[in-house]
Amino acid sequence: MMNRRLILPILLTLALAALIFTDALPGLRGPAPETSEWFWVYGVRPFLRWWLPVLTAVGMAALCGWWLRAKRWRLGLALLVMGNLLLQGGLVYAAKPAVLTELIERTLANETNGYFPLAADTADLSALLADYPALMPTFPSEHTRTHPPGLVAANWLALKAFAAWPGLSQPIAERIWPLRCTDLWLLDSPPATAAALAAVTLLTALAGALVIWPTYGLARRLLPEEPARLAVSFTATLPALLIFTPTPVQIDALLAVTAVYLLQMGLDKQQNRWFFLSGLIVSLATFLSLGNAALLLLLAAYAGVHVWLRRTGRPFVHLAFQLAALGLGVTAVWLIYWAGWGVPPWTIAQVGLAQHYDLVTSHRRYDWWLFYNLLDLLIFAGPVVIVGYLGALLNRRIAGRSPLAALLIPLTLLILLLDVSGSARGEVGRLWLFLMPFLAIGSAAYYTPAPENRPETHAPLVLIGLQLLLVLALGLAWRPIEAVIVVAERPSLPINPTPQTAVNAPFYAAEATEPAMTLRGYDLTQSPDTLDLTLYWQAHGAAQRPYTVFTHLVNMQGELAAQQDNWPVNGRWPPTCWQNETIVADSYQLSLAGLPPGAYTLYVGWYDARDNTRLRLPDGQDALPLTTIIISQ
Repeated sequence: MMNRRLILPILLTLALAALIFTDALPGLRGPAPETSEWFWVYGVRPFLRWWLPVLTAVGMAALCGWWLRAKRWRLGLALLVMGNLLLQGGLVYAAKPAVLTELIERTLANETNGYFPLAADTADLSALLADYPALMPTFPSEHTRTHPPGLVAANWLALKAFAAWPGLSQPIAERIWPLRCTDLWLLDSPPATAAALAAVTLLTALAGALVIWPTYGLARRLLPEEPARLAVSFTATLPALLIFTPTPVQIDALLAVTAVYLLQMGLDKQQNRWFFLSGLIVSLATFLSLGNAALLLLLAAYAGVHVWLRRTGRPFVHLAFQLAALGLGVTAVWLIYWAGWGVPPWTIAQVGLAQHYDLVTSHRRYDWWLFYNLLDLLIFAGPVVIVGYLGALLNRRIAGRSPLAALLIPLTLLILLLDVSGSARGEVGRLWLFLMPFLAIGSAAYYTPAPENRPETHAPLVLIGLQLLLVLALGLAWRPIEAVIVVAERPSLPINPTPQTAVNAPFYAAEATEPAMTLRGYDLTQSPDTLDLTLYWQAHGAAQRPYTVFTHLVNMQGELAAQQDNWPVNGRWPPTCWQNETIVADSYQLSLAGLPPGAYTLYVGWYDARDNTRLRLPDGQDALPLTTIIISQ
């Protein structure tokens, strides 16, 4: 029986992975590339970067195999969380070897996030919250224009927390600044901004991995131990959970599973506090994203089917108190917002939905997305999970009066409702991530037969391997998430250059005991109309600030006759990007045309464009006289 159940997911997964890698069927990526319709970008990652995602995927498969038989479930869950994080990082490495840099750029980019820059530029959160509906259409990111203020507020609180702890912020910022070494916005921001940026980025990815924990708690209340562990393995290897990192949808998934788990706790224990906590999580989730309001329908239907299946005959008053506790939790965050800042919840919903309609819905065809919503769900949840879920739904033993029926039936109806409503047109692999762990739970029940029909088999490992194969196919061949931010690329620099004229001139920032950089020499060529100068700087690690080089030609009266000021290497490589002991060849060209005959002094130095403060030499001077230039008749 188990082997027959493997045939369809094996065939579908192998076919899908092959089509993704080869792009033999471009229609899988979306209905109409280069139009307003959504599509996923195809572009196979460089082969030399495959080793880390493949290695972490193999490690994850081995870890899942151990987890299915491990006795220490807490240790197993902790290791799965770590394995999920490593696999997230491995997939990011395939996109860009500088993993943390890529993660931070995804947090900053408007196309993938956009909440953090808005929070960092907000001086008064209270004023922003009070005027939020009116300001939403003016925000630079589509995400902030269509979402409630929850994520902006969360990022703002992280910024303030690090601002109150400068001793921690400074060392973190000193490691983050070089990653965005040409980003004047970040470099000009206080250390708390860079520290909070790193924390928000990493915690978001961690939230995605932590989905594993409440999934196990919920699965154990609906299933025996063996299928519950398989459900966790499926969740840990969900393609969407691993690829869309670090994005707020990972937080949505964590909150969604936690909310249903807490509701199940309330139904099992018959204690009102669990109902309230479940509703409170939903309230928080909807304050982060209006799309999470779908959880209200899921919770209501879940509880209703659960009560109907149990036929407990519970007194009406008792049931009313439970629903009241749930309702109080659901409205808690929004009531606080309304009472504190005078913004009714429906105002945010009206503006957000109107913005979403103008930005997305009105530009995309409804009929296409009836099909592509479900196709995207198949791709990013994986055929293993979808086939297993449908198998469980059609199995009378599972979908009959078992506890799992309370999840399977409402979830199916919700997916169909979301599809038919046309509210999601594109990016479903990301937008519907918060539903995918529930699909994994149902799927695990299908692949785990009754004990009397269960032969000793490696089927679970085969299924997990298929999931990871699809993860690799998507992560290595498609580009569903990339930060569209212009970043610095290291220019080609000479190795062990020998300057024509040797110099040893260290430059110091204010109150610094170690030089920021040292001038080791220069080349100079003079023609009738130009002065060509190449400076050779020795780096002493990344500088604290993106200092600007000045080259000034001064006449005998002390007047500036010619100059060129810019970041080194024609403005492309500021000292915030430099690596220790690197020699940076930095060329300048000063015009001599029209200058009267006479002697001129060539000065070089550095200054901070933010306040024009100059770096100083050991003797206290703020400019180094290189040589005298003679201009004849």
